[in-house]
Amino acid sequence: MNFSGVSNKSIVGKALRFPLRLIPCGAQMTILQGPLRGKRWIAGSSDHGCWLGSYEYPKQRAFSAAISHGDVVYDLGANVGFYSLLASVLVGPKGQVFSF
Repeated sequence: MNFSGVSNKSIVGKALRFPLRLIPCGAQMTILQGPLRGKRWIAGSSDHGCWLGSYEYPKQRAFSAAISHGDVVYDLGANVGFYSLLASVLVGPKGQVFSF
């Protein structure tokens, strides 16, 4: 489910996001869904959607469609590394990811 697609201004969106306030910054969270499912993410380093697996979901799908096993990926402006982590899974052990 794309939790990020639920507006944070709606009552439902506010109710869904309320428990996320209880998660301390720096907590290691297991990513719940998507191609990074099972990987670890540090809460507070970015949007909660990263560890929920719904962060920029349409962009994740487009990115995933463009990357193949064995590719070389340059992540320019890697910030917290969400797409670097995604690229590392997509390129596999024969590919390479360079993050700047």
